[in-house]
Amino acid sequence: MSGQNMRGGVQVQQQASANLSRDAIHKEYEETLAKLQTLEGLKSQVENEERMKEFQKNGGPEFIEWQRVSMAIFMEHQRLYEAQTQEWQLTANAEIVEYKRVTGEQVLEQQRLTGLEAQELQRVSQTQVEEQQRYSASESLEWQRLGQAELLEQQRYAGAEALEWQRLAQANKEIMDTKNRYVDTENCREW
Repeated sequence: MSGQNMRGGVQVQQQASANLSRDAIHKEYEETLAKLQTLEGLKSQVENEERMKEFQKNGGPEFIEWQRVSMAIFMEHQRLYEAQTQEWQLTANAEIVEYKRVTGEQVLEQQRLTGLEAQELQRVSQTQVEEQQRYSASESLEWQRLGQAELLEQQRYAGAEALEWQRLAQANKEIMDTKNRYVDTENCREW
């Protein structure tokens, strides 16, 4: 029995060592993969910037049209964001005015009462007004934050769309260059 126990103990230790080795290899693999992905991202960013510079340098009607479309998209997003923000602020202000009006009527009714009860009710109503104002202001700020986040996402999308325009323009230029070289070659053969 003792011999079997010893063999079992050795097997458990070997299995534990194997598990540790697999874990270490897996961790090293994940770290290496993360580094490669980071390098690929940087490489892609540099390539995109180089394509943008080349695209701008070449100019032409395609670049002008891309600039016009991108600016129109950005201006429309900006207009929608400002309109939404203004609407949220108007709604929040209207809610505050209405709440003050209703609360003011309640306060006037309570002031008709006498003594400390009327004073206490007035204090409670004022606290409610202040709390509602604080809540409405906080809600308005949150709507503005969400609107800004949406605008940034739309701007990011417009930038990605612009890069796609650049890629298509570059591909079209390469096709035209290849076609021109082919035509030149055929002309040389005819001569």
